[in-house]
Amino acid sequence: MINIVDIFKEISRNTSISVGIEINFLFGEWAQIAREMEILSKSPITESGKWPLLALFTPFEEDKGDPDLYCKANIDLMIATRTLSDYTNDQRLAISYKEILHPVYEHFILELAKDQRFDFGSKNVVPHRYVDNMRYGSRGVYGSDGKRPFADLFDGIDILDLEIKVKKPNCR
Repeated sequence: MINIVDIFKEISRNTSISVGIEINFLFGEWAQIAREMEILSKSPITESGKWPLLALFTPFEEDKGDPDLYCKANIDLMIATRTLSDYTNDQRLAISYKEILHPVYEHFILELAKDQRFDFGSKNVVPHRYVDNMRYGSRGVYGSDGKRPFADLFDGIDILDLEIKVKKPNCR
């Protein structure tokens, strides 16, 4: 059986190699990811590997209605890196986005496009919506219960409705 989380974990590793930055990959709901990030904060050794983060949000629905594919799915992800509350927007743009987030995003999309397990059509375009989300770094992130699930301030890129078509295993 094909596991989409495992595919994205592998793509995250490939992205780390291609961009030259070690990326922390986590998956789950916001609160779950926040708990895992908090656990990583408890040790100086694991703290250093928290950021940048590539988070795959679950649950996501796998549409099994096309007999030519394993499934289709729309995936939401976030690429994030720690920021400081006293950075100006210009500093955040230079430090967080231009130095880390944009290169990670570009390499991530390239790794997705070249992964033979996906069918992105003849033009090999990875359909998705993209948001540079500076709100995370200025206000923090609050859960649906009004409590702040992330202890750190961070800058992020939201990748929304990333449309994947997963090929059947014999179609690789």
